[in-house]
Amino acid sequence: MTVTAEGTQGAGSALDRTRLLKDLQAQARLLEDDLRKRTDDEPEFRDALRVEYDKAVAAERTAAMYETWRDDRVV
Repeated sequence: MTVTAEGTQGAGSALDRTRLLKDLQAQARLLEDDLRKRTDDEPEFRDALRVEYDKAVAAERTAAMYETWRDDRVV
């Protein structure tokens, strides 16, 4: 299937942009939730982010709590 400049797909069926946007937004939320979970559960990601956060605090580049700062990195 291909999408043309007119927004059609395949054999003349219209692309439902509103539905596509809602579906993609739902997928993005799932991805963000998964990334947040990984930053808590997987030491490789958790430790690297914590070091980066600690450096940002020490350099006074952030005054945010860790979770808020982390969420800014995830999205």
